[in-house]
Amino acid sequence: MRARVLSESDADFAHYWPAFRWQSDHVERSRSLDEPQSGPLVVIEAERIVYTEHRLRRDGFAPRQFWTRADTSAGS
Repeated sequence: MRARVLSESDADFAHYWPAFRWQSDHVERSRSLDEPQSGPLVVIEAERIVYTEHRLRRDGFAPRQFWTRADTSAGS
């Protein structure tokens, strides 16, 4: 697993910024929502995700759902 630290000047910063829930942090700290947080983002791209939700059984699905990143190095 690799982590990348992105500053606001990095090209990918704007792509990942909407996924960061800064509003929740501001509310918890009694900060104004008119002033978005700034600073670096740490991006960790997942290799595998396991989602567990036992209520999925009611709809006929397995309670664990698996996602694995496609191997993008094939054919290189």
